[in-house]
Amino acid sequence: MRTLLAFLLLTVTSVAIAGGWSWEVTVDQVTLESEQHAVIVVAVPKGNEPGYGDCRSMQVTIRFKPDAVFKTASEQDILTIASHKEALSELQAAYESNEKIRFGSMGAGLKASQFSSCSFISNGLAVLEEYDGGTAVYSFYTPI
Repeated sequence: MRTLLAFLLLTVTSVAIAGGWSWEVTVDQVTLESEQHAVIVVAVPKGNEPGYGDCRSMQVTIRFKPDAVFKTASEQDILTIASHKEALSELQAAYESNEKIRFGSMGAGLKASQFSSCSFISNGLAVLEEYDGGTAVYSFYTPI
């Protein structure tokens, strides 16, 4: 029982300790450029703003560059090609079903594009468990 309790406490706090947060979005567009690269547009409901300026709609260019996020192989376990593809599939499914999904940023998980406001860049995605037992697609950009 103690082991289970310790595990649950660790799971609940792991995302918060790592500096991540997520918010509910609607996926308005998914353009898959390859198995690893995509451009998505997400709409952020009022009152659920993630702290990226006044963006009600965010365009995110997603690429898979785990070496930009994690420097050692052991750190890269969280951001694998399999986890990245799973996250892209979750976004595609949310788009096709028009259902809301939790989308988040781990550390500096989204970098503002220099070309346009409300446009961001991600170096990888992973589906992570939230404190409430649900899941969210998290974006990574730089080391945590």
